[in-house]
Amino acid sequence: MEDGLGAEGVYGGGLPARGIGFAIKVADGSRRAVEAALVRVLWQLEVLTLEDQEALATFGRPTVCNTLGEMVGEIRADFSLTPVTGGLPVRG
Repeated sequence: MEDGLGAEGVYGGGLPARGIGFAIKVADGSRRAVEAALVRVLWQLEVLTLEDQEALATFGRPTVCNTLGEMVGEIRADFSLTPVTGGLPVRG
């Protein structure tokens, strides 16, 4: 992923071999939210193994720290994909 989402906060991706394309929109343009959403999308499309998901955990569930550097929360992508056409199987 590149730095600088821009004002729109939109990313697109795809899996050409499977004929799948997707877009991610984050209202405030936050990169860490896009990364969490991307990991969730790839998991639901069954692209990631459990090992992959563990390796990407810092992106899939980034921590939020206060100004003292103390962990005060985490960002979670909480959604399920809905196929637009073709009955694509997705995991929830």
